[in-house]
Amino acid sequence: MSDVDRQSATRARDAMRAPRATATATATATATTAATAAIRATTRARATARATAGAVLRIATLGDGDDAVALVSDATGTLRAVRGNESDARACALRGLGASAATRGPFWSMASAGAANANGTARALVGTSGKHLATCVVDARDGGETIEVRAEGDALGPHTGYVRDVATTRDGRTAWSCACNFAPKWTRGEDGTWTAAAARETLRLFTGDILRLCVLEDGDDVTVFCGVADGTVRAFDASTTTPRDLGAVGGDASAPRGRVSALCVVDGRWLVSGSHDGRVLVHDARTPSSPAVAEIERLDGKVHDILALDDGRVLVAGEFGIEVFENAPELAPSRGDEDDEEMFGRFRSLAIRALAKTSSRLFVGAASGEVTAIRLDRERRSRSR
Repeated sequence: MSDVDRQSATRARDAMRAPRATATATATATATTAATAAIRATTRARATARATAGAVLRIATLGDGDDAVALVSDATGTLRAVRGNESDARACALRGLGASAATRGPFWSMASAGAANANGTARALVGTSGKHLATCVVDARDGGETIEVRAEGDALGPHTGYVRDVATTRDGRTAWSCACNFAPKWTRGEDGTWTAAAARETLRLFTGDILRLCVLEDGDDVTVFCGVADGTVRAFDASTTTPRDLGAVGGDASAPRGRVSALCVVDGRWLVSGSHDGRVLVHDARTPSSPAVAEIERLDGKVHDILALDDGRVLVAGEFGIEVFENAPELAPSRGDEDDEEMFGRFRSLAIRALAKTSSRLFVGAASGEVTAIRLDRERRSRSR
């Protein structure tokens, strides 16, 4: 065979192989693309699953009784609402809240800022990651599939960091919010508009960041307690225009303790505080410089929230679930009670982050993102995700 013939034969063989090689390459590329798409889809699905189960950060109840709404914030930066008379949670349509850097989520703190009106709307103060406190109208009128949360007026701030907590007086006309080591004061006018109090009325600490706030009203006297990251609880006499620093609760600022992450006043007299090292202490809130009157056995994990029920029981929530105590200030463990076991036993294997109540319901928020509504008269319980 001549050289010319050999070259012609080679070109013919290459021409025959080319379609097969192209087909193989195309099939390989298609398989690779499909595999990549599957991996991305799985990743998105897992991310979505995590996002829809963000840890509950805070719960605020608006209104009372069966028509109450529990506003729930979680670590994904979303808000949900649980109706007291329903077993399912509703989405919250945000109008203005989260629309700017000043009011972006996650929303670390919330408090009721006015009872629900006859038309089904209520007001709330929402602490944002954008260093502002948002004033919101919550429209929870019956019949709607979605509960609307509308930012109202200008956001309050700026603060020096994330707004970690907000606490109000009983009449809802005065509030304090905290970020870093400052807690400015706000007042609500007759038209519902919140304005900043004078700078001299701001609570200031230079020992650590303020994590939680709690207000005690005793006649005309107002005391604001601050749970601090340095392990202390600080008290301020806020009855006058220039708050007076009453020092560390218990009188000893050097006593070792974890970050104070939960505060609650029980029976208008006893200040119960919980910390990240599992310690729960009771002090006389009217004489905050006095030593602790009681300390319960250390709990197995961080304390995240403390709530007093109307019947005198005190609930302590944290990484260990929920522990029930009674008879403040001693806070004896409620053990062997069948009703308590039926109501709270299910939470022992869960990490519980937030508690809130109305006169007839208890709302429990978990690290899993689940919110459970319990009828306190034990006639009915409902769970929502």
